[in-house]
Amino acid sequence: MERKNMTSKYGEGRSIRKYLLYIVGSVCLLAGIVFMPLGLTAQAAATNWPTFMGSNAHTGYNASETVLTASVARQVKVHWKDHAGGSISSQPVIVNGAIYWGSWDGYEHATDLNGHQRWQTFLGKTTPPASQGCTPASAGVSGTATVADISIKGHMTPVVLVSGGNSHFYALDATNGKVLWDTKLASSADYMLWAGSTLYKGSVYVGVASYGDCPLVAGRVVQMNASTGAVEHSFTTVAAGCIGGGIWMAPTIDEKTDTLYVSTGTLAPCKTLEKLSYALIALHTSDLSLSSSWQIPNSQDAKDSDFGSTPTLFSATVNGKARQMIGLVNKNGVYYAFDRTNIAAGPLWEAKVSTSPNNIASSAWDGKRLYVGGTQTTIKGKPCLGSVRAVNPATGAFLWEYCAPSKVIDALTVVPGLVFTGAGSHVVVLDAATGRELYVYRDTSHASTFWGGVTVSNGVMYMGNEAGNLYAFGL
Repeated sequence: MERKNMTSKYGEGRSIRKYLLYIVGSVCLLAGIVFMPLGLTAQAAATNWPTFMGSNAHTGYNASETVLTASVARQVKVHWKDHAGGSISSQPVIVNGAIYWGSWDGYEHATDLNGHQRWQTFLGKTTPPASQGCTPASAGVSGTATVADISIKGHMTPVVLVSGGNSHFYALDATNGKVLWDTKLASSADYMLWAGSTLYKGSVYVGVASYGDCPLVAGRVVQMNASTGAVEHSFTTVAAGCIGGGIWMAPTIDEKTDTLYVSTGTLAPCKTLEKLSYALIALHTSDLSLSSSWQIPNSQDAKDSDFGSTPTLFSATVNGKARQMIGLVNKNGVYYAFDRTNIAAGPLWEAKVSTSPNNIASSAWDGKRLYVGGTQTTIKGKPCLGSVRAVNPATGAFLWEYCAPSKVIDALTVVPGLVFTGAGSHVVVLDAATGRELYVYRDTSHASTFWGGVTVSNGVMYMGNEAGNLYAFGL
């Protein structure tokens, strides 16, 4: 079921050149008032995090973080909080000292590292007729942007690539939010671009899904020219005349093999057997032609067995053989791990991480361990509302287990020695080696579920929630 109840998240679930860096100390005097130049902040330029989960492999790992470590994590506190007119389900993107994030009131925002707004651009909302009874009643910018230098009309330009709230995909000038191009990918309020974008070899890729199954439409992956927005290729996940198979998370790309992976949603009745719904699909990045696929078996179908998580690339030695792997969790609570060169052969291992539905947390990988989040489960005989587990990448065995204060449905993030996640109204920091809880913060606002994923850069962690609060936590 594709994003049926977004009020509780998804069914309950650059390198930019130094254009922002100004000469420190440069000031101008106007009417006796001193103005600091745009981009000057109290902090040095942050380590870049230019796309969802940091890279096209969607590992969620920032190996460059050296400030925020396990030895100081308990000292974290709230630095500042910004507030939007709608929920925040996008993961903050940080490039050269600017934070880019979207909100459900239809705006994409750019903020400096001190929380001061640089610009905001309205990119539309979708509001189905009230008579349809759709949930949510309306939605805006939900997916994570990708920020990069792109040639626009022959000039390298810092660009924000982001899904709008109106089924249009946009390229914005990262310096001022001006629309450089936009491409309409769907024709009615039945569709929604929930997904984050992925940029590779001059093309930008994004998934298309239904607006909360209200009604269901045919899912698609679209490849656009990043310089112009022209549609280059499109792949529909179901047969002509059929519905379902929506894609509402960002595509993952194996850059060594030019293979794009997407996970799909609802399996709907049709005249043909739809084999690409409830599935992991591999496509060629050049033209989106089908390479391989694997579908949830009937015996594991929980009647709402969407894949609502983004696939993570990792590696492991399985039975003495080095494997290039890919893994993701299904709503049914099972984490599936495949040899990415042959996903059609089925999982090399499976791990049950939850006994309840709506498991949509994208996993993280730090080169040693996988980190997987989930909803209701039992750990050492204790009922838990949610969990984080460190997982052996070769076998699926749990290395440690953390009983979370609430369901974990957002993408996990890792830096050397630390794991970050949202758990309901809580932000949690764990020791990556042991799972020991080091820091917890709770937002007491109404509808304060943290759901978009933490971004960590230069000792500061950034995260937004359903209440529309964007937080910066640091030492």
